[in-house]
Amino acid sequence: MVEASASALKRGKPLNAFPLSDEAEIWYNIGCYIGQETIAKVHNLGAVKQQLWGLQLKTACEVDDEVQDSDGTKLGKVTSVSTAADGSPIAMAYL
Repeated sequence: MVEASASALKRGKPLNAFPLSDEAEIWYNIGCYIGQETIAKVHNLGAVKQQLWGLQLKTACEVDDEVQDSDGTKLGKVTSVSTAADGSPIAMAYL
């Protein structure tokens, strides 16, 4: 599991990601499905507030740890953690 997790994180993929084909269809005017409000908001605003980023770390962290810049300003939150093949800590975070 750790190897699979590290592999997914190194590729910049969240651990629970699933692929969507290029033919995936989203309807904005009908239906009720999981994520509909989020998809409609991004569609209408033309942008997302945060993006999922892969991180190479100097020290280990935990899920839900805060990510800060060098000035201490909060940038986001860690969503997944693992260890790379060389033993270094890696993570995914919404920033």
